[in-house]
Formats: sequence, structure tokens, C-alpha cells
Amino acid sequence: MGKWYGKIRKRHGLNLDGLCKHIASHGSLYTEDVVTGVMKKAKSCIIELVSTGAPVKIDGLGTFYPSMTSRGAESEDKYEVAKHIKGIRLRFLPEGGKDPEMSLNSKMFLKRVRLQRVARYEQPEEEGGEG
Repeated sequence: MGKWYGKIRKRHGLNLDGLCKHIASHGSLYTEDVVTGVMKKAKSCIIELVSTGAPVKIDGLGTFYPSMTSRGAESEDKYEVAKHIKGIRLRFLPEGGKDPEMSLNSKMFLKRVRLQRVARYEQPEEEGGEG
């Protein structure tokens, strides 16, 4: 007989506009269009900086940084970027944080999530279904 394991119940996520609307709904003095403008500029600047190799740390959230996997070459003069680089990825490292209530490390995040037991979890059949 097999074992039973926990599973994350995936909900429908938010895109940038949805996140901006959510931020503005928290009683911010900034309107949704101002939040959207700032977030879109932050997004493009993060991409620009990380693509040049500069990590971007957002205090209280974490750090965006690039990583790379590469095959070795016999010598420096035989190393070819197109041939030896296997992949470049954008990574995110959550911040541990000084304030345990806002920390995103694994132990503290486990305390923040809502856990529940359900008899059986069914994936929604269509994209617009309930999550």
C-alpha cells in the first residue's frame, strides 16, 4: 500500500495588474495606476540589472540574482559561449529577515501558510474553475 503525502492546493495567481489592484485595495494613498506604473518600472529595472550580473535585493522580501550552468572546455581558448553555456536562469532567494513575522525563510513561511486537511483534492477541470 502506498503512502499519503501533503500537496499544495494551487489557486489562480495574479498578474502584475492584479497585484497592483490588490496593493491599492489595502487603503494605500496611491491609486492603482500609480502602483502599476511603479511596479512596471521596478520590473523592467530588475530585469535590466540582473541581466548585467547585478543582484537586486528588495529589503524584507529577498534577492533576485542570475545563475548559470556551463560545460567545461579543455582550455580557455577552446571555450565557446554558445557551445558551453547550458542555461542562464533568474533566481530568487527569500530574505530571512530580522522580523520573524515577515520572514520568508522555510520555517517561518510554514507558520504563515494556511494548512488544512481535505478528504480529496481535485484539480479544476478548466482554466477558469475554482482553485
